Amino acid sequence: MHVVFLPKYYLGRRDPQVGEFIKRHAQAVSGFVQVSVVTILKDPLMLAHYQDEVAEEEGVWTLRAYYKPLEKGIALWRTPINLLRYWRAARLAWGRFITERGYPQLIHVHVLTRPSLLALRERRSSAVPFMITEHSSEFLDGRWQLRSFLHRSFMRSVFRKSMATTVVSERLGTALHDAGLVEQFEVVPNVLPLEQHRVAAKGAPQSAIVVADLVDRVKNISGVLEAMVLLRDALPELRLVVVGGGVDERKLREMASAFNLDDRITFTGQLGPTDTLAHIARSGFLIVNSRFETFSVVTGEALMLGKPVIATRCGGPEAFIDGRNGFLIPKDNTAALAEAIRNMVAVHERFDPHAIRETVHGRYSPAVVGRQFFTIYERVLAERN
Repeated sequence: MHVVFLPKYYLGRRDPQVGEFIKRHAQAVSGFVQVSVVTILKDPLMLAHYQDEVAEEEGVWTLRAYYKPLEKGIALWRTPINLLRYWRAARLAWGRFITERGYPQLIHVHVLTRPSLLALRERRSSAVPFMITEHSSEFLDGRWQLRSFLHRSFMRSVFRKSMATTVVSERLGTALHDAGLVEQFEVVPNVLPLEQHRVAAKGAPQSAIVVADLVDRVKNISGVLEAMVLLRDALPELRLVVVGGGVDERKLREMASAFNLDDRITFTGQLGPTDTLAHIARSGFLIVNSRFETFSVVTGEALMLGKPVIATRCGGPEAFIDGRNGFLIPKDNTAALAEAIRNMVAVHERFDPHAIRETVHGRYSPAVVGRQFFTIYERVLAERN
């Protein structure tokens, strides 16, 4: 069986972190089927209008096609021009994929909507069925409701034509159902690389870490900084490392300076997966202060390494966190976050790293997740035939 992944975003030369969870899905599936990845990425710094590169990455044939987006001008012109550039790159990439790999039995789309354009074309022209795995938080944070009528209608049409829909959390699936996009869905979680990483040393109780794309509207990193201010006198040894980059990085750095927290907070900028996990391994505990999460891979990664977690009830961490491995707190509640941090430092010694890891062992391994997808693939192709 040959399955091709078509993800909306993926690790690339301009962003070594985004889409890591999709790559892990592909690697998990490669234990059961022949899997390829074709991804179309933008690169505003490239000189040509199109480039592609192929690599074999841990058993997964991967084609990254880059196009040069138009970044200046009004959105009324920029959006359709960039869509045309994306579509041209997608067609060229697909042509190379077919030449080198042949036609797949199934297309697996990750995150709508642009990748579905190719899937719809191949469904019509070559009778190749497709299925969807949705990861996006836009169905949880209100962005979906702001989409145009035409966009929402198109997405409903795509979901209707899909042979199956999977999501990474129950809450995300419920949101898709409530939006009228799906009647049924299956939950297949993200993968934790349990076989590749051992339990880390316990870490200092006053050593906290945040790992996130620095988009404050979603991740609420500013709330963590405010909690640090509240704890300035009570926990003078408390230190925070913030791993990640994004549109609000400069604002958050300036906020930390304005709060006189420069000696207590370290911003690393954007890091790749290996360096990110190394920072988590050196920490005492993780903070996830998000307003919305569809899964929260970083929560699972911290637990995999034996680190306790403080997380908001934001849609993803609830599937992981219980009294054995951390604390759940309300969203947008700085006082509750500060109190949870105080409690974490006080009882940190009680958390056993090996016991924490056991709370995720067996549910999120590549073998388990790969088997779930393989079962769905077999069913989809059987129904197709």
